[in-house]
Amino acid sequence: MFSGTIDQWVSSKELADLQSNIKNNQVDPGCCYCINGEQQDGTSTRLGAVHDYGQIEMSTDIDYVDYRSVNICNFRCRSCDPFYSNGIAQEARRYPELQKFYPIPDHKVAATQTQDKQWVLSNIDKIKRLMFTGGEPTRIPEVKEIIDCIRHSGNTDISIMITSNASFTDPYWFEITKTMPNIHWTLSVDSVGTAAEIIRDGTDWSVVSANVEKMFDIAPSVNIGTVVTNLNLTQLDLLFVWANDLEQKYAHRTNGRTHFIEICNWPSYLNPYNWSAQRQPKIIAFLEVLRQQPNLQPKQQQIADTLLANIKNTVPDPALWAQFESYNKTLDNIRNQDHTLLLETH
Repeated sequence: MFSGTIDQWVSSKELADLQSNIKNNQVDPGCCYCINGEQQDGTSTRLGAVHDYGQIEMSTDIDYVDYRSVNICNFRCRSCDPFYSNGIAQEARRYPELQKFYPIPDHKVAATQTQDKQWVLSNIDKIKRLMFTGGEPTRIPEVKEIIDCIRHSGNTDISIMITSNASFTDPYWFEITKTMPNIHWTLSVDSVGTAAEIIRDGTDWSVVSANVEKMFDIAPSVNIGTVVTNLNLTQLDLLFVWANDLEQKYAHRTNGRTHFIEICNWPSYLNPYNWSAQRQPKIIAFLEVLRQQPNLQPKQQQIADTLLANIKNTVPDPALWAQFESYNKTLDNIRNQDHTLLLETH
């Protein structure tokens, strides 16, 4: 992972190596996660980018910035780690038993590059797409600063993409959504109700679900984003019904609504193909029913079929399942939760 500034990246050996590998049809090490996911699951962030943006030229002129500054986040998702959440970083420092699952950071808030923020502000007129992730971007002050700079500049050509956990209560985010025509939201929802509050610790489902519905009504462009793990697989039927009810309710809004779904391949013990020999037949039976659920979106149908086929072909790994149990029982003890509520089919 390159740790320098944007200006340093343009002239870096890492970028030169990446371009060379692409030109020579070689898979760059940084691309392996997506390529492996495509081979196994038929889905990846790379495929989504190719679909949205097409072939990218080999120019080093930067017009698309994926802006990830600090790890400030009000959630502690079970599929996340300290690098992306200061809440998890703080928890990991407080409870040494978590060291075997992810590194314990020296500081709970990751360092940021002030030069990168200034680069973005100084190059507003050159940027075509600006993506904010985190952490949780609605909790990061400099994200507001950059968006306000764009708004006051009057530049309506920049596509602003925000990936959020939809927990915000500040009316600012609704205001800019109504007044800025090129804002696209991806709202991360892995499950509904109580399950959502366990899987993505910090969730208040009443707040998140209300925010998602409001964005479906007012946003010029909005998606629901889901990452499938073995923690939320048995909840997918409820999630699909919820998402598709919203889709139908706001069918009159031409704002590009869709359900974008990826499969978690890391850490491997959270992969949705990882089940004990005892549970695997129940999961297969659940998926057989799920794939017959009426009115599935194409992506939902694809994911259900992929999960079913791959779980049928996966030999249960007792050691990997034990790691899953160890990790989640450790978090249960720390957070006073019960992950086993997520595993039963219904």
